[in-house]
Amino acid sequence: MNNRQLYQWVKRESKGWGEVNRHFRANVVVFSRGVVAAQSSQIRKIAGCVGGRSDSQRRRLQRYVAQTGSLRGFFNWRVYRANSAADYPAAGQARLIIGLLNAVRAGLPRGLKVRVLADRGIGTSPLLMRGIMALGWTFLFRVTRLSKLILADGQEVTFYDQVTAPGQTYAASGLVFKQRGRIPAHVRVVWGLQAKAPWSLVTNEPALRGFEYAQRMWQEEAFRDLKSYGFDLEHAALDDPNRLAFLLVLLVVAYAWLLLWGRARELAHLTAAPKQLKDGSLVRRYSLFREGRQAFLSTLPFF
Repeated sequence: MNNRQLYQWVKRESKGWGEVNRHFRANVVVFSRGVVAAQSSQIRKIAGCVGGRSDSQRRRLQRYVAQTGSLRGFFNWRVYRANSAADYPAAGQARLIIGLLNAVRAGLPRGLKVRVLADRGIGTSPLLMRGIMALGWTFLFRVTRLSKLILADGQEVTFYDQVTAPGQTYAASGLVFKQRGRIPAHVRVVWGLQAKAPWSLVTNEPALRGFEYAQRMWQEEAFRDLKSYGFDLEHAALDDPNRLAFLLVLLVVAYAWLLLWGRARELAHLTAAPKQLKDGSLVRRYSLFREGRQAFLSTLPFF
């Protein structure tokens, strides 16, 4: 795989994005590449890395992010100001997420098994759990340490407290959220040998042991890649949520095709040599994102 093949892939795939016009697609094709080349989310830097006159490209990119209306069709996310009561979703965050998940389901293959992971910030939400179950999906949520489980005999257990040392686990089933719905669920508390504290988890999937929650780290790594480790999103210098939502289209598309490129290199055995841990096991030295980014940058310039 090379830069030109990826460029053509983005151009081809963008034709399947419903409810956007060809100008939108053309901007995404050009400026998603510019995001990677600039390794930045700043308008000026992106525009300077796509070829042509930088001032003309800057105005073009400014028009793209300044377009009115909300994202439609293929793209489903919502951006709003943090710590602002006026901008907080009127129906609440859980209902907003459920609506977004419904939109995502519409684009997934029928019968695909989906598991939703969430941290304590939103995980202690009976409403969100019900919404996910209504979709036919499963969830694995981390909840607060004060959460209780009602066992079959009526006994209430603060399940976080059932694990007191690294290496210990606790598993039980019953009802959670006594005051907010009594949801049938399975709880898992796991304390890894190298972890500082246990995970207190709730799921509707009885076969889970709890350690599957480690996959949520992928979300944190994605945030890192979009921000300080990759595209420097925190320095985008955009204070309008709508403009940031359209900028995110470029970042998400760029991120997707860098992962694709990194995976192609992995399958072709072209990635960096694995790293050996203290226990002798081997792990990937660099993420697929980093492998893809380095492959892209090594081919510049390309316009």
